[in-house]
Amino acid sequence: MDKKRHNHTDRQLAAERLRKARKDAGFPTANHASLFFGWSIKTYLHHEEAIKAFDADIAKIYSKAFKVSSDWLHPKQDIEDV
Repeated sequence: MDKKRHNHTDRQLAAERLRKARKDAGFPTANHASLFFGWSIKTYLHHEEAIKAFDADIAKIYSKAFKVSSDWLHPKQDIEDV
């Protein structure tokens, strides 16, 4: 698998997990979570829709907010936006 496709797949997995964590935490929409935590809705949506990757530091913020493991949320430490 080439690097670009691999990174896209990693972003998709992280985005799916982020969306699941948000819903499981009781936030029906990305907008609800963004407003509650004071995050930029555009940036958060880009992460949740796999438009942009998020790094391990951002994963820690999201994992703390949604009470999930940052390792589960962001399993690849080298996910990068290609």
